[in-house]
Amino acid sequence: MLAASALLVLAWLGLMTCMPGSANPGPPPPLDQPGQVLREALRADVTYLAETIGERSLRVPPQLQASADWLAQQLRAAGWTVTEIPYTCRGHTVRNLVAERRGTALPGEIVVLGAHYDSVERSPGADDNASGVAALLAVARALGHSELPRTVRLVAFVNEEPPWFRGPLMGSRIVASAFAKAGDTLSDVLVLDAIGFYCSGDCQAYPPPLSLFYPSEGRFVAFVGRIQDWWRLRHAVGLFRAAVPMPSEGLAAPRVVPGIDYSDHMAFWDVGYPGLLITDAPTYRNPAYHRSSDLPATLDWERLAWVTRGLIAVVRQLATAT
Repeated sequence: MLAASALLVLAWLGLMTCMPGSANPGPPPPLDQPGQVLREALRADVTYLAETIGERSLRVPPQLQASADWLAQQLRAAGWTVTEIPYTCRGHTVRNLVAERRGTALPGEIVVLGAHYDSVERSPGADDNASGVAALLAVARALGHSELPRTVRLVAFVNEEPPWFRGPLMGSRIVASAFAKAGDTLSDVLVLDAIGFYCSGDCQAYPPPLSLFYPSEGRFVAFVGRIQDWWRLRHAVGLFRAAVPMPSEGLAAPRVVPGIDYSDHMAFWDVGYPGLLITDAPTYRNPAYHRSSDLPATLDWERLAWVTRGLIAVVRQLATAT
């Protein structure tokens, strides 16, 4: 019985980890000229957030506000209508930014792409999460003048990091609750959180027993969701793999698995929306995670550019498919 139960569990895990397309097509090829331009734009945006501004938390309110001001300006310059969802925290007004382009045929169906722009205290947060914000801006610039059937919302969340994580003042909780209260139909929610760090050798750890199913090298980007998000997860991974030759892995798992809800997508789950996390899994990979050493120099710009190119294709397709 124990052996049979173990086999059933392994078979179920195999199903939850099996995704369409090729997981590891090998190292990505050299970037073409548009890819090189994208790479340098990502490098510039990460460097601005992590070095020019630096730590982005309520320990240093002017820097948190400066990052929000800069992001709003960048999103508007890319052609998006930007609104704010502000609230008071620790005596300061903090802001979630919502950039939107209304759909031409199905405006009531909304594709959300989000990333938190704050950093943990005393960290410049290059990977966590200037990398995700830079990709968000790249998507904004790529799609800012596109006419797409579905509405696309790009959201820059505040206060994802401790001490706000999981609490009522976590920015994504405020946003998700506002969308739910408005009765918005979110067809897809993708959250970017730390997508720029990649490593070779036995550098990738996992909660047990996931090491049985995934590589020990941290050369891939991960797509993570709940069991009930399995179909959306497979669809997103399939679109990504069809678009770019970047190694990727997918996991649909119960929420009790450590790390499965370690970002802003969790806030959308809690109010009944779908949600997928796209990440380099820094908790299990990046030695600079939540440290002062989380610097732009540690990021793999080539792979970040390939991931971002794939994300542009995924968002475009999700907003186009009928």
